[in-house]
Amino acid sequence: MWMVRLRAGECGRFELEKRMLHKNRALVWIKLAVSALWPGQVPCMTHIATIEDISSRKANEQALREANERLSLAQTAAQFGTWEYDFATSIAECDAYVRAVFGLPGTGVITQADFLRRTYPADRAAVLASIQAALTDANDGNFAVEQRVLRDGDCWIAATGKIYQSHTGPRLIGILQDITARKRTEFAQLRDAAILQAYFDNANLIAWVKDSDHRYVYLNARYLARFDDRDYLGKTKSDLWPADYAARFQQDHEDLLADEQPRERLDEVPDNRGKSKFWLCHEFVFRDAAGARYVGGTGIESTARIKAEQSQRTSEARLRAFLDNSNFMAWIKDADGRYVFANETFMQRNGVVVSDSSQISDFDLWPAEVVKRFHLIDRQVIDQQRAMEYVDDHGAPNGAHNWWLKHKFPLTDQDGKQYVGALAIDITERTELRIARDELRQLSRGLQVVQEEERKRIAREIHDEFGGTLSMIKGSLYRIEKEVATSPARFPAILEQLRAMIDALLLASDTLVHRLRPPSLDHLGLDVTLRRLIKTFLRSARPRMFGRSARPLPDPSRGICSQPVSYCTRGVDQCTETRVRNSD
Repeated sequence: MWMVRLRAGECGRFELEKRMLHKNRALVWIKLAVSALWPGQVPCMTHIATIEDISSRKANEQALREANERLSLAQTAAQFGTWEYDFATSIAECDAYVRAVFGLPGTGVITQADFLRRTYPADRAAVLASIQAALTDANDGNFAVEQRVLRDGDCWIAATGKIYQSHTGPRLIGILQDITARKRTEFAQLRDAAILQAYFDNANLIAWVKDSDHRYVYLNARYLARFDDRDYLGKTKSDLWPADYAARFQQDHEDLLADEQPRERLDEVPDNRGKSKFWLCHEFVFRDAAGARYVGGTGIESTARIKAEQSQRTSEARLRAFLDNSNFMAWIKDADGRYVFANETFMQRNGVVVSDSSQISDFDLWPAEVVKRFHLIDRQVIDQQRAMEYVDDHGAPNGAHNWWLKHKFPLTDQDGKQYVGALAIDITERTELRIARDELRQLSRGLQVVQEEERKRIAREIHDEFGGTLSMIKGSLYRIEKEVATSPARFPAILEQLRAMIDALLLASDTLVHRLRPPSLDHLGLDVTLRRLIKTFLRSARPRMFGRSARPLPDPSRGICSQPVSYCTRGVDQCTETRVRNSD
């Protein structure tokens, strides 16, 4: 087709590039150029042709295309664009990426003013200063700036370039990358670092970081305030602490690096005022991005807690000594009736040893019926959450029977587990004394009744015996007064009657005194006196039924006071007299 047009004079020259097969079987690119020898001649039948081997140029063009494709792929992957600025015309040539980042139209001429309008106002001066520095060779023609772009949301770019001279004058060529994500990360890291720094500086702890050579690289503000180590960077423990402390800290540091296992320990060290303080320290090994090892640590002052624990242990030991040396029993049981604590008195009296590992329960000490009663009371104490006090008369494991005043109360530990605490005082002697006192009180009331009856009887006997006899004596004296003058001969007989009456009165008086307090009671004792009294009663009354006892009665000299003995004697006497009066 091209030869036809060339012969017809429609064109004076024709060029064609095509691949040809070389004689060595290799493909080569050639350029064929055909021109009319006489251009004005129609038809032109004479031509001249040239053939040029352009294989090298085609190879270079192919390499350039591949390079451009790779550059485009790299720009897409790395998210950066290219630009070039002509200082003579103030026109910038840029790719689609740069236009998109600045929010500029996809086509049309872009000037420096367009870029500056899209630059954050506070960053425009820095951008122009960087361009001017590149023009003046202050930076060897290099241009680099990080700036913000006016766009919806925050946007940061990094532009780098270099000045070169063209035929029109200096030009600035470079690349541009959107670094918004990186800036956000940096700001977040700075914010996190500031927050972390503020946290460590305001936390109630000390913090430090040492490298693998024992040199300090970080101390928080509270550490500096506590130990006044202002100039600490690059120093070791030996530079900041006394030799004995430094040696111990260094050994701990080496042991930690050896196994890289976190460790916790309690240290007692002096502060900057020389006061000894306790610190609960936690140290650990970590690595930075380059793989270098560091030892980080934190310390919490535990002086108050340690002293409180020491005071608590002292108090517990004092309380334990108090409980172990007291004469009352003390114990604590869980809700299942197992003993978790008991004082020495309890263990000695019950022949057991109570410890944290022992599993002694009520069933190991008491019969089932006693345990059932104990558990019922314990359950009431736990359910009602109130203390109970009561008297219990259960026996001891050794068979002795005792009375106990018990006080039980609920306990709850920090985990919410419930227990029953108890105190028990042996009141056996006191209870027996109270029972004896009650019996004596009842006996005293009975003796008062006997005494009153005795008084009535004495009054009656005085009235019957002494009153009648004295009345008869008074009448006889009246007769003597009247008959002495008229019948002197009868006077001796009347006197004899008076003697008989007085003798009878004396006998009645002796009898009454004997009944009130027999003389044999003082000389022979209560046993003999009562037996004589009963024998007299038997001889005079001869009852059909009577009792006999072979046990001797108590004697006043053996602890019984004289007044109850007299009461007893009079009581027996009254009983026998009543028996005589009421006998058939």
